[in-house]
Amino acid sequence: MRSTRWWPAAVMLLWMCGCNCGNPDSPDGGTGGGSATGGGSATGGGSATGGGSATGGGSATGGGSATGGGSSTGDCAWSASLGVGISTQLNDVLALADGTVIVVGISTGTLPDGGGTGAYVTRLDGSGRIMWQRGYGTGAQLTRAVRSLDGELLVAGYANAGGNACSNHHGARDVLLLKVRLQNGDPLLQTCIGGDDDDEPTDLRELVHPTLGTVIHLTGSTDSHSSFDVGPKHGGGGFDSPDLMNAVVSSEADGGLRVRVACIGSNGPETGAGFLDDGSPFGSTFGDNSGDLAGNPDPQFSDLMHVEFVDGGLCTELSCTVRARRIGGAANDGVTRVAPGNRIIGQTRSNDAGTNPAGFACPGASQTSPVPYLARVSGAALTDLRCLTGTTGPQTNGVDLDATDGGLWVTVSSPPSDGDFANPDITYDAGAGNTDTALLQVDATLQTKLRSLRLRGVRVVALAVRPDGCLVAVGPGSNGRAPVFAIQP
Repeated sequence: MRSTRWWPAAVMLLWMCGCNCGNPDSPDGGTGGGSATGGGSATGGGSATGGGSATGGGSATGGGSATGGGSSTGDCAWSASLGVGISTQLNDVLALADGTVIVVGISTGTLPDGGGTGAYVTRLDGSGRIMWQRGYGTGAQLTRAVRSLDGELLVAGYANAGGNACSNHHGARDVLLLKVRLQNGDPLLQTCIGGDDDDEPTDLRELVHPTLGTVIHLTGSTDSHSSFDVGPKHGGGGFDSPDLMNAVVSSEADGGLRVRVACIGSNGPETGAGFLDDGSPFGSTFGDNSGDLAGNPDPQFSDLMHVEFVDGGLCTELSCTVRARRIGGAANDGVTRVAPGNRIIGQTRSNDAGTNPAGFACPGASQTSPVPYLARVSGAALTDLRCLTGTTGPQTNGVDLDATDGGLWVTVSSPPSDGDFANPDITYDAGAGNTDTALLQVDATLQTKLRSLRLRGVRVVALAVRPDGCLVAVGPGSNGRAPVFAIQP
C-alpha cells in the first residue's frame, strides 16, 4: 500500500462521483430530422414558442485557481478551487477526449462574467486551469452534463420559482435544460420543462428518432399534474408523491420546441436513475401496485423499477403504454446510477430475497446498515450481482466507466476497512473532514476488483475517467469554493 499526502487540505475538501457513462466525447454521426437546439419556452400542452434566456453571459478566465502544471492534453496531478461568493457546489464532471473537463453545479456569488448566483458551468484544461466559466441565471442548479451529437454540451438541472434562469417557468421547480457551445459556454438553448409543481432530472441523452429527428431524452421525477408539458399523473392525485419522468424534447418546423413529459408510476413515489441500453428509463419505486405497476408481486418496501415501453421505441407523447416491473428483496432497495451495458450501482437493505421472483439480497444488509451492490439488468431481473462487502453499511454515490479497459470505477462514502475495502492500493490523506471515500475499480463482469483507493477526509460526489486513465473528481464545496482534482490511480 502506498500512502500519499498532496494538495492543501483547505483545497481538498470534497470530491465528486457521478456517472458520465455512455456520453461520447465526439459526435457520433447522428443525422436526420430537426435538431432540438433552438430556443423555446413551453407555453402549454407541451409545445414551446419562446426563448427563455438567462441574465448574464460571456466567458471568463478568473474566479478559480489551479496548482500543478503541464499541457492541456493531460496532467494527472493537479487540484483546482472553483467558484466565488458564499457557497459553490459541484454536482457532475464530464471528461473530454482532449483531456479537458466540464464541471457543473451552483455558485451563489457573482461570477467574473456577471452571470450571477445560480446555475454554473466551467471548462478546465488538462492541468486544471479555467478555460471559461459561466452563470446561467439565479435560483437554479445544474446536476448532469453530457455531450450532444454535434459535439456541443447538454446540461440539465432545475430552476426554482423566483429565479431568472428561464422566462417560461411553470411550477415550484422546473427542469432546466441547456445546450451550450463547448468552445466558450455560449447558450444555444435555455428553457424550462415541467408542470405545476416539482420536476427534477437525473439523466439525459440525445439521439436520432426515426420520425422526430434529433431529440433530447430526460428522466428523473415529476410531481406535477396534467399541466403545461406534463401528462396525466399517478401518484395518488396529490403532491409529494412523484412519478418517474420520461421527457422528450424535439424541434418543430417553425423553430419552436415540442416537449412531452409522460408520468410513469403508481400511487406512491417513483424516480428515474438513468437509461438502459435500449433507451428505457430505469429507477425505483416506493409505491403500491396501482397504475403502471399493476400485476406485480406484492411490494416489500421500496424496489427497483424496470420500465418497458409496450409499443417499443421511445415514448414521445404525454401518456404511454408501459410495463413496469418491480425488482427487489424483502426490505428497501435503491439504484443510484445506470451505466452502459445495463450495469447499475445502488444500495440494498435486503438480506432476504423475499417472495418476489425478481428479488435479490446482500448478506449483512439491514434497515440501518445498507450494503452497496453492483449488478446487470437483464429483462425484469438482475444478473451478475456483486455485493460490496464490509462490516458496516457504506453509502454509494455513483459509478463511471474506466476509459482504458471497460471496467467500472465505483465510489463509496463512509466505507468500512475490511472486505472489499481492505488494503487499498493507494491511500491519500486528502482533507480535514471526517468522511472517507473509497474508489474501487471492477472489471466489466463486475466480479473482479482491479484496484482500490482510499481518500481520507473527503466525500466524492461525482467522478469521470479521462481517456488516459486519469481520474477527475469534484466535491460540493466549502467556504465559497469547491475543489476539482486529478488523480493517477
